[in-house]
Amino acid sequence: MRVDQLIASLAGVCASLAGCGSSGLGDACDSVLDCPPGATCRDGVCVGVDLPDAAALPPTDAGVDATSAAVDAAPADAGPTVDGDLGLQTDAGFTGTGCTLPPVIGPINPVEELRFPDPPCEGPCGNPGCAGIPGDPLPNHFQVVATPTVANLTDDDGDGDVDLDDVPDIVFMTYNDRNITNQGVIRILSGRPDAAGKPVLHKLIPIQDPADPCYDPADAALRHDSSTSVAIGDLDGDGAAELVALLSTGPAVAWSRDGCRLWTATQPVGANDGNAGAPTIADLDGDGKGEVVIGRVVLNHDGSVRWIGTGDRGANVFSVHSVVANLDLVGASEVIAGSTVYAADGTIACRNTAVGDGLNAVGNFDADPEGEFVVVRSGKVYLLDTDCTELWRFDVGSATTTVDNGLGAGPGGACAGSGGGEPTIADFDGDGLPEIALANSNCYTVINGDGTLLWASRSEDDSSQGTGSSVFDFNGDGVSEVIYNDEHYLRIYNGPDGKVLFMQGNSSRTRHENPIVVDVDNDGNAELVYIENNEAGFACAPGQTGGAGIHVLGDDPAVDAWVPTRRIWNQHSYHITNIEEDGTLPRPERANWLLPGYNNYRTNLPDFSVLSAPDLVVEIVDVVGTACGMSPPMAAVDYRVCNRGDVRVGPGIDVSLFVDGTLVAVDATSVTLEPGECETRTAVVEVPPAPATFDVTVIVDDDGSGAGKARECNEDNNTDERTDQSCDIIN
Repeated sequence: MRVDQLIASLAGVCASLAGCGSSGLGDACDSVLDCPPGATCRDGVCVGVDLPDAAALPPTDAGVDATSAAVDAAPADAGPTVDGDLGLQTDAGFTGTGCTLPPVIGPINPVEELRFPDPPCEGPCGNPGCAGIPGDPLPNHFQVVATPTVANLTDDDGDGDVDLDDVPDIVFMTYNDRNITNQGVIRILSGRPDAAGKPVLHKLIPIQDPADPCYDPADAALRHDSSTSVAIGDLDGDGAAELVALLSTGPAVAWSRDGCRLWTATQPVGANDGNAGAPTIADLDGDGKGEVVIGRVVLNHDGSVRWIGTGDRGANVFSVHSVVANLDLVGASEVIAGSTVYAADGTIACRNTAVGDGLNAVGNFDADPEGEFVVVRSGKVYLLDTDCTELWRFDVGSATTTVDNGLGAGPGGACAGSGGGEPTIADFDGDGLPEIALANSNCYTVINGDGTLLWASRSEDDSSQGTGSSVFDFNGDGVSEVIYNDEHYLRIYNGPDGKVLFMQGNSSRTRHENPIVVDVDNDGNAELVYIENNEAGFACAPGQTGGAGIHVLGDDPAVDAWVPTRRIWNQHSYHITNIEEDGTLPRPERANWLLPGYNNYRTNLPDFSVLSAPDLVVEIVDVVGTACGMSPPMAAVDYRVCNRGDVRVGPGIDVSLFVDGTLVAVDATSVTLEPGECETRTAVVEVPPAPATFDVTVIVDDDGSGAGKARECNEDNNTDERTDQSCDIIN
């Protein structure tokens, strides 16, 4: 690197790191990414955040049943007052409040929020005997063995735009029987179930319905590699995300979010075949168009071949996965595949032939600002410097387990020296330094940044020996949790020591899949999304039955401890800064390892404080005697619920209405409320006849018994009251 390049790159690093040369407080910012640790971005300025002490688990209260008549919300523009217009408004007087909550310390007890298919497929592995999906054109395509992805792809609120006001969608590959390589079809599923708790399927790709505008009979016969994960991103710069997958014959194919085929590439095939791999979408050269990377093959945004490398492919076990990063912080990004770093034009920047091919992740493990990359190959983990020199290696076969795996397989068991899935990078133990984790045939292993063992736990993956994992701090206490699904169980481990915090049976023949953590229903809380399949006999432990499809787990609503996160996880190589939350590509992509708290890979975080909270307030807008002459008399209570906190809150927040202290109705909000947004609703309630007077009380986040769903930073502003009302007055 020339001196002028080094000076320019260090200046860019300093500019991207808030507080470089100063505290960073008071600096201009667009998001928390621009601020130093312990600060957040508020009103365009970095300000400090006082983190409150941890809270104990709240008590669980029983609810009551009540009914109300409500007017459905519809998008509407309104100011701080409402003149009969019901729906979603902006709170014109809103400013950020610094609304935070302490983390809840307690057990992890997730509950299932969504499951596909319906009815569920449960049965003995190898011969589950499940019925097909009713009314589905491909009713037996419900097995899933590839990592799902999530983005906003559908206009759920009917406003003509696909944006963050809509519900995120889960995108996943399904197959039938045991066709794990050649019968894949893409499904787009709403991240939020319908009112009856049933899954809402938006699209099946390729389109099978002749009435659909995207239907083409030739396309309808296409099938994907069943083991490939779908990548999502705006390829052509038009603001709409596209989907890229691999066909069963090898080449990449791109689809619009509506299911129209955009192009089919000629690569990867032959020696470049991406069997069971996954595409990565990135803007390599910063021209506003996305490139598609599969191993050592790079395609232009239109599917034409940009270049094919001559070094490693990013392969281990049987798949091809490569990643993109600007390791040297100079110019365009590089493609990292195994131990080869390709420049943006396809030339080899460096290669370590002694290490060879493998699976990758990128982070920063030393004092210089440039990135390092991890290579997992044949039971070994290598850390390579920016120039591909080896910094250290770790042989998983030399490790022994250090902790019980939840099934009695305790410390002292030997780990096998074979296989190895996609590595995950995160601060597992809370020491401020990154660690590296991987799963292989019989162990889940976490390695310190200096190449020594942190902990290892027995697992079971004799089939692929190549599954991946994710890391997330569910309650925001600064201690990460690890999510991993082997052949027989889904586990959540304690990051520092590997203690099993949660475990449940979950069958999979395994390929290279991993669970993901994302706000999949736009409710302001993280959810855990993972896959299951039961068509292989070995996927069930003895005496165990298996399932198939997609599962979504969320926090126990009586606790509401899980923190917010982003509404996107767009590809297998996800690392937060690779994609904007709306599915557009950053230009240029910032090096995630230079941003406070983001020196990680295959994990998720929001771009604001994880301890941000909502603050719900309610205002009675009007009480109207629409039916005071009826018996019994009825009145319409127009009320407005606003979120004056610092994070969105999902729909379904209970609102209780009382007349003279007696519960008369329980209504609920119907939309996600971002900070500063309001929803106005009407509930029709029984009131005393004239000339008697009465008081109307409305309480938000209250089911009528005093119990609520949302943890708020201020629980003392949830009530409004109108006194001395009467049918004589309101009529």
